[in-house]
Amino acid sequence: MTYGQCMNLFPQPHIMELKGGKLRITKEFRIVVRPNASDIENIAANELSKFIKCPVIIGTPEANSIYLGIKVNAAQPEGYILDVKSDRVSILGNDPSGIFYGAETLQQIIENKGFNIPLLHIEDWPDLKYRGLYIEDKWGPDLMSLDEWKELIDVMASLKLNFMGIGIYGCWGIQYDNEILEFLMVPFKSHPELKTPKKISFYSPTRTADITISYLPPMFVKDFLRELIAYGKNKNVIIRPQFNSLGHNTLIPRLHPEISAKDESGHPTGYGFCLSSPLTYEILFSLYDEIIDKYLKPNCIDFFHIGMDEIYPCIGRDLEHPKREIDPWCKCPECKGKPREELLLSYFFKIIEHLVSRGINNISIWNDQLKRMGLLEKFSSQLETKGLKEKVIIEWWHYGPHPFKSIKPELGLRRWVNPMTGYFFWTTYKSYLKNIQLMLDLGYAQGVEGIECYGVYDPAFHRNYLYLSDYAWNKSAG
Repeated sequence: MTYGQCMNLFPQPHIMELKGGKLRITKEFRIVVRPNASDIENIAANELSKFIKCPVIIGTPEANSIYLGIKVNAAQPEGYILDVKSDRVSILGNDPSGIFYGAETLQQIIENKGFNIPLLHIEDWPDLKYRGLYIEDKWGPDLMSLDEWKELIDVMASLKLNFMGIGIYGCWGIQYDNEILEFLMVPFKSHPELKTPKKISFYSPTRTADITISYLPPMFVKDFLRELIAYGKNKNVIIRPQFNSLGHNTLIPRLHPEISAKDESGHPTGYGFCLSSPLTYEILFSLYDEIIDKYLKPNCIDFFHIGMDEIYPCIGRDLEHPKREIDPWCKCPECKGKPREELLLSYFFKIIEHLVSRGINNISIWNDQLKRMGLLEKFSSQLETKGLKEKVIIEWWHYGPHPFKSIKPELGLRRWVNPMTGYFFWTTYKSYLKNIQLMLDLGYAQGVEGIECYGVYDPAFHRNYLYLSDYAWNKSAG
């Protein structure tokens, strides 16, 4: 059956045949899982059980059952077969995640009134390996509770999105209340001085007074990132932190001026790092290691995003002189004596090699600074020489209607594309469907392995999430 004819499913299945007639779920039905079923299979079965009010048992396919089992096709990970006959349902996954997605599809097609299911046969699989959202650490996500983050993961799982990046550290310029906008979403035992308190001021009609509330992000206060990553794994959603550096970095160099970039007079600027100082790497790696040991290793996650976008002079980084332009590039004698290209590549490889030594095998970097400085080819060559090419992902971001002509497939780098699903709450809501489409068109044409849409989370952006889900799973849906 062709796209557009497959009922109201997101994402659309690749192959679907409607046979006519319906199966009615009755109280005699059982949800059957295989012996030694994985955690994610049992979660899929239990969610179906809650939805259709049927018990879960261990066994084999039989009449009046919904059977969850394995039928391996190694060429199509996360793929599944959903077969609805007149007396039973079979969900056969190529792996446990395929079973999970087959169960999600079944829930979409069940008609709640009477729990009727159309008789049909679906064969389905994703066209992109990684499909997901990047949630920026900014206003909105900084106030999300653990339950709200879990609700977002549930939405993503229902749409067969399997990846979520979370910004856990990022800094911008002075924007409100004469304060530098900085967000740190997790606490550090090794550096308790690092925190980003915020305040909200509003008029309360009930109190007939202006109210100011001071707060730290719930994720920081309750330190629930480890629990959130575990919850994501149970819904086949990998959660990866982003800890930005250099361009979006004021908090650490302001509180640790000894590693800050220096101006021509040798004074710390509070923006960027001194890339020649061993202390820079000592502090930075202690923060990375705490993230890895506390949140990633316990959940067997080997993804990490080091940011590295927009490394250039900006205003609004100095509270005493907000209109003064400050350069994140250090001008100490040692840094000044080296080409910036050499400094940046050396910095990249020190970080990459440290993360790889800690078991991180998927290290993401934004594309723009490497492209801006004309370093993609040299970076790719050095990655290959050092045997690190398979460890690094270049993420190509663009949020407008005219994407790149090329994302350099000839370099043989791992690459993802990054459109936008929606960003600021205080701007007019708009559609990013065209941006998502064009970036995925480019990605499919030039062989990317994933898409990660940038933005903050808001249910009002759901139309964009639906299209992302549809096209990233099934390229014929574009």
